[in-house]
Amino acid sequence: MIRYNFYVLILSFFLAQVIHGDESVKDLNLRVLQLEKEVSELKLMVSKLIGEKKGLYKAESSSKLSTRSTFGTILKAVQSFRLKRRRLPVDLNELKKARFIVHLPKDGWGNEIKYKLLNKGKSFELISYGEDNKEGGLLEYEDLKLSFP
Repeated sequence: MIRYNFYVLILSFFLAQVIHGDESVKDLNLRVLQLEKEVSELKLMVSKLIGEKKGLYKAESSSKLSTRSTFGTILKAVQSFRLKRRRLPVDLNELKKARFIVHLPKDGWGNEIKYKLLNKGKSFELISYGEDNKEGGLLEYEDLKLSFP
């Protein structure tokens, strides 16, 4: 019911603007897209809050956030390597030897991050096996992966 009332309110607002000629149809379409994005973000936030309260959803741990940040650092190094050498590195050690990274990065739990070449060296995947450092798992033990491109 709240969602219905919210959309009716938004539609009324836009119709009033169109009638009064305050915005072009193109501008209205852009505003609708922006509002839809904001509504979906709000819905996600509310569902997370409700899930946390009911114990269904746990906020992401600092270890997972740290791992995702490390993935970003490695991704930048691999992209720089690829631009300079016109190929992907064979492994993370090659990034270190070529001085694209200072040391081999660890995930948020202090474990090695795995690097796999895919599609005959045209793409790659970064993997952290999570807190237990074993393939597979759920919640705090879930694997984190980043594939590019």
